[in-house]
Amino acid sequence: MCCSRVYSETDEEDQGRIVKDRRCEIF
Repeated sequence: MCCSRVYSETDEEDQGRIVKDRRCEIF
């Protein structure tokens, strides 16, 4: 899944979203 925003590792606003290589993984 791709995120419209670039998160730094984990964003408190979107808990559980980690960005790796411009990709967002939802856990």
